[in-house]
Amino acid sequence: MGKKHHKYANASVTVQTSLTGDQVADIVRRIADSTKGLTVETVAPGGLGLKFKSWAKVTQMTFDVRWEQLPEGTRVETEILYYLMEQSSFMFIPLGPKTMVAWKSYKRFMGTLAGALQAADPAARSTIVEIPVAV
Repeated sequence: MGKKHHKYANASVTVQTSLTGDQVADIVRRIADSTKGLTVETVAPGGLGLKFKSWAKVTQMTFDVRWEQLPEGTRVETEILYYLMEQSSFMFIPLGPKTMVAWKSYKRFMGTLAGALQAADPAARSTIVEIPVAV
């Protein structure tokens, strides 16, 4: 049996905007600079790799923000690559469901990114998906 994925493992934000890739990258960097524990780890054409770390420098989540220039504008999307899970226990007996450690931070990032892109381009359209529908 394979590793079970968390229910939020496929959470993402998608934005269609008229901004350029460089403008998107600048906005993502500004958000990362103002978000505690979030750093830009990799820079590549068409995307940035980001990481949430705890105060003890433990990686809690890594994710990409990618953009693609299309005839109708720029499509921006996020994808979770790695996430740390934890589960409460009592005397080594698991209690309750496993939780994605950085979920609240990533959810806040998705909303902040969508809002910042829409502030820069009022015609931008965004979609935030928390629990994808099974296909």
